[in-house]
Amino acid sequence: MVPLELIQRYPFFSFLNQDQQKLIAEISEVVHFDPKTMIYKEKGPADWLYVLVSGNVDRFFTIKVEDHPEQNREIVYGEVCPGEMFGILSLIEPRIHSSSARASQKCEMIRIDAVRLLELFEKDDSLAYDFMKQAVKTIDKRLNMTLEQLASVWTYSPEKITPFKEERK
Repeated sequence: MVPLELIQRYPFFSFLNQDQQKLIAEISEVVHFDPKTMIYKEKGPADWLYVLVSGNVDRFFTIKVEDHPEQNREIVYGEVCPGEMFGILSLIEPRIHSSSARASQKCEMIRIDAVRLLELFEKDDSLAYDFMKQAVKTIDKRLNMTLEQLASVWTYSPEKITPFKEERK
């Protein structure tokens, strides 16, 4: 269990009433990760939801080259900063991570038991609705950031493929 004040510190939980915040605090714990420690792996089970208290976390996926594992590459596509929530796929079936997360520096975070949180959702429709509404806002923000990254790579990449232009005669 984490202190209620810790839950109340983060805007993500501001929509909850105090009783709901207490329930979240009861199914949460504070955890620490050293730099370069893997928090979760791509395609692994998503059992925990996290709120970063301090430090930074890199979100990445691995491009695997069949028959040539030495050519595998990690692509970092996002950073989690203090106050942000991550591991949101722990709330969405099939509850499998689509990417990996690794501490880029010493981290402290709140870790919420996703199974128990989903059980709370079953008992409290308003909690479920409001929580998922906040989660969707976070997902939307990250999706837009990822789209901006893709657009900047396309715009500024010297190797970009230019669209075919018909020559006039």
